[in-house]
Amino acid sequence: MTLFSSFFISLLVSMLLVPPLVKLSAKLGLVDIADTRKIHEGVVPRSGGIAIVAGALVPLLIWWPDEKLLRALMLGALVIFVFGVADDRRGLNYRWKFFGQLLAVAIVIGAGLRIEVIPFMGIDPVSPWISIPLTVLFVVGVTNAINLSDGLDGLAAGTSLVALAVIAWLFFETQAVSLALITLATVGGVCGFLRYNNHPAVIFMGDTGSQFLGFVTAVLAIILTQQTNPALNPALLLLLLGLPILDTLTVMVWRIRRGNSPFLPDRNHFHHRLLDFGFHHYEAVSVIYVAQAIMVGTGYVLRYEADIVVMGAYVVLAALIVGGFRYARITNFRVHAAAAGEHDPQAKSGLLRRFPFVPGAVVRVTELLAGLLLLLAAVYPVEVSRQFGWLMLALAFYVLVARLLPSRLRDVASRLSIYLAGVAAIFAFTSQPQIPWLLSSHINGLFLIVGVFLLISIRMTAREQFRSTPLDFLVLVFVLAIVVATNMKGATAGPVELADTAIRLSVFFYVSEFLCRQERRKSLILPLSALVALCVLAARGLA
Repeated sequence: MTLFSSFFISLLVSMLLVPPLVKLSAKLGLVDIADTRKIHEGVVPRSGGIAIVAGALVPLLIWWPDEKLLRALMLGALVIFVFGVADDRRGLNYRWKFFGQLLAVAIVIGAGLRIEVIPFMGIDPVSPWISIPLTVLFVVGVTNAINLSDGLDGLAAGTSLVALAVIAWLFFETQAVSLALITLATVGGVCGFLRYNNHPAVIFMGDTGSQFLGFVTAVLAIILTQQTNPALNPALLLLLLGLPILDTLTVMVWRIRRGNSPFLPDRNHFHHRLLDFGFHHYEAVSVIYVAQAIMVGTGYVLRYEADIVVMGAYVVLAALIVGGFRYARITNFRVHAAAAGEHDPQAKSGLLRRFPFVPGAVVRVTELLAGLLLLLAAVYPVEVSRQFGWLMLALAFYVLVARLLPSRLRDVASRLSIYLAGVAAIFAFTSQPQIPWLLSSHINGLFLIVGVFLLISIRMTAREQFRSTPLDFLVLVFVLAIVVATNMKGATAGPVELADTAIRLSVFFYVSEFLCRQERRKSLILPLSALVALCVLAARGLA
């Protein structure tokens, strides 16, 4: 319950903060103005990092960690946050950036963070004269690598999310609850932000978010491999975070070979090259997601293997990636004949579209079934904790207040209430220790039916109203990974329930996203169902 609450609260805070931050960004001086090196056009808010950091830190303030190193991690993250906001507002000199990063690293090193076990150097800790500089180099390097990779919508957030998800799973496997809580809190903050960062993004994370994610991910990866589970191969760090590192090193080598400063901005990062090869924006992001997923997945599979195996795997993958880019450049490869851009919107056709009343009827049935799902998931749980009940009461109050807001804000608040009510109700149902098989099968059957109606509705809907994004690929990867991992030999009942939860949440999120994007948004079926579900859960928890 605590781990889910950490993720849920972080997701809630992040999603609620993004809309007001979008409106306040100009007044705060947190905007990104397009130039020749950037992909976007016009002026875009870059205050999303504030939402990510706030979402990640709020659960940690509620469940204050006892460990000295974890408190140092929070303090170091705040230092990164302060310097990141200053950089987003004023554009700090690189010396000040490095000073902030070194200060944050000094805090965690002072609390005991070390890379002491190094591949090919045995299992005994190396001298502090080696471990401390190596730790500084790794954390600062990853922080800047994630920062420099933030060049396309959803890119840095998505690649960090893949690494953090595996780190959270490995903490969960070793029963490191506090560390899993911190990691899931960060994951929740990223997920809430990504909802608004798909192409075309309405908000960027800025240096505040990218440096925060790089710093936290690097520190957590070191804690995982060096302290929490020393049985893990220390070279796992390369496979978890090696793609942004490889990107940064490749770009620096390219700049030096051309006689330029390695820190000079240019358009030679992996994502820039993919766009030059003719990939559409979302395709370039998806390709990098695939590469990151392959690296991280390889690391998970080889996590207990010998140094030579893990290092060899990373070298092979890195060579394939760099070699692939070089081959594409030499052969003048182009993935599309036309210039890179977005697909033209076009209506989706099908047999059922010949009957004018069918598309609207199918959408209405999908909405009714989704509302029924919310209500049943709220009624079925055997018991609801008092703490959870208070949280549901607060969300129900938020939904009621949101109905009094101006129309545009009301629509955003209504959409958020649907998402959050779905997360709460599905978790309340799935987390029960003993649910009769018949009730569980009924819910699963209803999810299956809703999924079928969703596919039919999407098929009959104009493409501009609903199209896939790289985030959809991430969701699919996560669901498949959870299903595979929880069915591996040795999986316990808890992780198996996690797979059920992931599938149910994915179905409900896509149904909600589809219904909220429809042009006719006069229907109150889903918003009212969300409000009733929250009230039912609140009443049961506080009774």
